[in-house]
Amino acid sequence: MTLHQDPSQPYMDAVPGSLLLVDESIHHGDGHASDKDDIILSPVPSYDVNDPLNWSNLRKAKTLFATVTYIFTCGFCCSTVFSGFQQITDETGIPYSTLTEGTGYLYGAYGWGGPLIMPFALKFGHRPVYLITILVVFAMTIWVPWITTSSQWITSRVIYGLFGSPCESLNEVTISMIYFSHERGYYLGFYSIALYFGAFLAPACSGYLFNRAGLAGVSYFTAGVAALGFFIIFFLFEEVSYNRPAELERVGRAVTMDEKGRTRSNSPQKDDLADVAVTPAAEPLRQGQDRNLVGTPHGYLYSLGFGREVYCTNRQMFDAMWRPLYCIYKFPSVFYAGFSLGLSLIVYTLFTGTIGTVLNAAPYNFDSGKTGLVYLGPLVIACFAGPVTGLIGDRMVIRSARRHDGVREPEARLWINTFNAFIVPPAFILWGVGATFHINFAGLEIALIGIGAFVVVQAAVSCAYLLDCYKEMALEVMVGAVVVRNTMSFAFGYAVAPMITNLGIQNANLAMGFAGFGFILTFLIVIWKGKQWRAQSKDAYWKMVATCPISH
Repeated sequence: MTLHQDPSQPYMDAVPGSLLLVDESIHHGDGHASDKDDIILSPVPSYDVNDPLNWSNLRKAKTLFATVTYIFTCGFCCSTVFSGFQQITDETGIPYSTLTEGTGYLYGAYGWGGPLIMPFALKFGHRPVYLITILVVFAMTIWVPWITTSSQWITSRVIYGLFGSPCESLNEVTISMIYFSHERGYYLGFYSIALYFGAFLAPACSGYLFNRAGLAGVSYFTAGVAALGFFIIFFLFEEVSYNRPAELERVGRAVTMDEKGRTRSNSPQKDDLADVAVTPAAEPLRQGQDRNLVGTPHGYLYSLGFGREVYCTNRQMFDAMWRPLYCIYKFPSVFYAGFSLGLSLIVYTLFTGTIGTVLNAAPYNFDSGKTGLVYLGPLVIACFAGPVTGLIGDRMVIRSARRHDGVREPEARLWINTFNAFIVPPAFILWGVGATFHINFAGLEIALIGIGAFVVVQAAVSCAYLLDCYKEMALEVMVGAVVVRNTMSFAFGYAVAPMITNLGIQNANLAMGFAGFGFILTFLIVIWKGKQWRAQSKDAYWKMVATCPISH
């Protein structure tokens, strides 16, 4: 089906994700490749002083910190129990296998909770969703020491996963709404750090707490972390949803490309934008250009409220429940991003599922406290890998655009996966062979550090690539990718124990190392075919965008 060109919607010919990022009319000379004066701002900011894209750096940093706090809190609170499953079995009588099964349900609910929870963020804003869901997380942590049956445990994990799902699909959208495309990868690096920082830090803290305070002590400490997270979000997070004028959306898509990659401008005339606080379409806005903003900034007390505005209709909200599934089916790049994220979670799950088995046995004989401390190495590397990878990815995209007539293609960012392809096999081999032959613990820790770097880099690159491709439907495509990711993890969770039992820890890790190498290399196929996939699906994509809320 081919859409007829609507003069009011010149972007309908654009390939999703392909945009003019560099203004070729500005010449730097040979020694100024790092200058960014030629970077065209995307999305296009309005002249409204309350547009999140126009916020000061401090205001953006404050909101980013609150967002990262939410991610960390959810990841930390669900992971504190992992290092104490044996103690939980001893205290409650719940079988160890049921506890691990609950983890599978938790991650499954993380994925499928997105289509149920995210539409409310689309309609009412991000702030109320963050505050309400973190209160549910608090309640679930308080409930844990009172759980006495397997059904209660499974129920608590499912509820936690459903209401904790924003930490895996909404936070990336929040970040994309306050930062421009050329800087988004760097800040998404903090998202991936927070996601795995909490997951790595929780076992390190809770291992000793289980030894000294038992399940109740761990649960109440975790609840305290959740409460602190709630107050940080309440006082620091400002609503990022913004009812962007439709005219501005058309300007943002005015610089388009044909299917052969040639750039052209379909900008509406300035007269068409009268009485709207938008950027004139006469020329693109570049980084650092002076703009005279209009309007009165909202005060601090105003930012603490919610429910003052709605950002979409009821029909649009309910449509958002099925759109993520449609995106998985219709847009191959969404499926690839979900697959890539799923691979990182599977690798993390395999290692966390075998750490206790290896280190609690001879010759290591680690208790829960020492087992928890082995997560510190991956935690430290995660702090560097996330933002550094994001910064490198942003620079790769900008340099690629400068070499291709100023046009940005999202696939340029995927070359970072070359690093991942060559770090996963050695890490698996070192862990599997090392555990079998009882090498010095330092060798095993090096393997864990390699995996820590991989999962953070893989998550950051995948999210940045997906948002580069389909920014206009950021929420739906992120939810769709997380559904793929967590469904993969849920299914793999049932294969971990049988695989290790049948193959042994050495052969299981060797198999996963080489399989992981092959799976990671699929990024080469996406670099080759990615733009073609996006071009082939552009009619369906822009048709969906036309019915989506402007606040995307």
